[in-house]
Amino acid sequence: MKRLGYLLLIIVFAVLGFILGRSTGDILPGSSGHDGSDYPLPPPPPEEDIDVGEDGTDEAVSVGVIVEEPAENAVLYGAFRVSGRVLLPAAAVEAVLVSPDGEEIASQEGQVEADTGETYGRFDLVMTPPDQAGGKLTLQVNKADDEGDDPDMVARRHVILVKPDSVDVEVFFQNSELDPMVECDRVFSVKRQVSSQGSIYRAVLESLLQGPSDDEREEGYSSSLPSGVRLKSVAADAEGRVTADFSSRLDRGVGGSCRVTAIRAQIVATLEQFPEVNEVIIAVEGEVEEALQP
Repeated sequence: MKRLGYLLLIIVFAVLGFILGRSTGDILPGSSGHDGSDYPLPPPPPEEDIDVGEDGTDEAVSVGVIVEEPAENAVLYGAFRVSGRVLLPAAAVEAVLVSPDGEEIASQEGQVEADTGETYGRFDLVMTPPDQAGGKLTLQVNKADDEGDDPDMVARRHVILVKPDSVDVEVFFQNSELDPMVECDRVFSVKRQVSSQGSIYRAVLESLLQGPSDDEREEGYSSSLPSGVRLKSVAADAEGRVTADFSSRLDRGVGGSCRVTAIRAQIVATLEQFPEVNEVIIAVEGEVEEALQP
């Protein structure tokens, strides 16, 4: 009987506890009756995505010059394209190649094009580094009328210039310092690098037609070949005779035997650096007999 009494008491207390718990409300945090003040909700996500550029940078930031091409650490071969955007107003931009020691190697200006009401204008130019340039360089682009003092108005890219399939050659010019007496047939060599793809004779003659660089001119080098001359063709036969045919400008304004001799000396010496060349024939518009007459 005592066991039965104990069992009844336990049942009564259990029922009373259940009833009291329901009447006082939920006691677990996070249930519907809890105000959640001890467990605040995380902040809501932004309503709009942040506008970022292709490189992950925030393009909303005011940047004066944005270079889109070439990319950072791009490997470049010879002439290369430089394009991008610049904050208006801007009429032109200047692209400069700088060596690791800060020396300016080459520069090129490009026009800026923009529609009315635009914030940025676009630029697109082709830069041709000198033949001897190579290795790791810095490309700097800024407004043409800006000296590069404002960091927001200058963009820089590190680039690598390589010269694949190239060969060292010589081209020949007159030099007033090495030859003060200016003897007509005396010429002096300067180094060039040209592509070994295709005709090496064409490559070296086209390099000769470009004339001395600015630095070489300061050292006294000059060319007797008229400006604007084009190489029409160059061919070699089995006997080692090389015939170079030039446009008619080679004959224009070259009166006088000394000038003619100097032109011939430059062309002949440039081609005869190759040991297989035994004779050089110069033609103008296909004519040999009338070419370079004093």
